[in-house]
Amino acid sequence: MKRLFFFSFLLLAFQSIKAQDNRTISITLDASKASYFTTDPIIRKQVDSAFKMAAAVFNSAEFQKEIGNMTFNCKSYCKGCAKIPAATEGRISGKTVLDTLFKERDVKMGFELKEKDGPLGLTSPGAYFTTAWYGPIQENMPEFHSFAYALTANLCHEYMHQVGFCHLYCMGGWLCNPKKRLNEKNNKPDEKFIGEDVTYKVGWAVYYILMDWKKNGIDPFKGR
Repeated sequence: MKRLFFFSFLLLAFQSIKAQDNRTISITLDASKASYFTTDPIIRKQVDSAFKMAAAVFNSAEFQKEIGNMTFNCKSYCKGCAKIPAATEGRISGKTVLDTLFKERDVKMGFELKEKDGPLGLTSPGAYFTTAWYGPIQENMPEFHSFAYALTANLCHEYMHQVGFCHLYCMGGWLCNPKKRLNEKNNKPDEKFIGEDVTYKVGWAVYYILMDWKKNGIDPFKGR
C-alpha cells in the first residue's frame, strides 16, 4: 500500500510539472468591442492574425523558458508587489510572471486601432481593452515588413499591463527623471531595464521570437 501511495504521489507531481510546462492561453478579439480608423479589410485581417499570434508566442516553449528562467524588479508588478514575500529581496520570479500571465486561459479583448499621433499602445490593468496606433507601430518595427507581426509584439507587451504589470521607466519630458529615462540605441533594448521591467522584457522577448520565426519560415500556428 505504501508503494502504491508513493507511486501515486510521484504521478501527481509529474502531472503537475507537465501541466506547468504546457501552459496555454487563448486571446481573442472581441468583435463587438472593436473599432478601426479604416475600413480596409486587409488591416482588419492583420489585426485578427495578430491576436492569434500573440497567444501562439505566449504558448511557445521558447517564450516560457526565457521568461521562466528570469527574475525581475518587484516594483514592475505594481500592486501585486505587496503580495511578494520580503525574503525575495524585492525580486519576482519568472514563474510568478508566468502564473500571472496564464491565470486566465480564455480571454476576450476589446480593441481600438487609431491611425497616428499616439504611442504604440495603451492598456489599463483589468480593462480587457487595448488601444493601438497603426502609424507609430509601423514606424517602430519596419523590419517585420508586416503590420500583423509588429502588432503582435505590441499586443503581447500590452497584455502584460492587462494582467497588472507596469513600467519602471519613463519615455521623456520634463517630469521624467533622467535615471528612469528609457534609452534604446541601434534597435537594441535598454540594458538598464531589460532584466528589471517585466512588460519591457516580454515585449522584446516576443519581438526576437517573431523575428526568428519569420526569418526561418516558421508558421506560428503549426506544431506549437
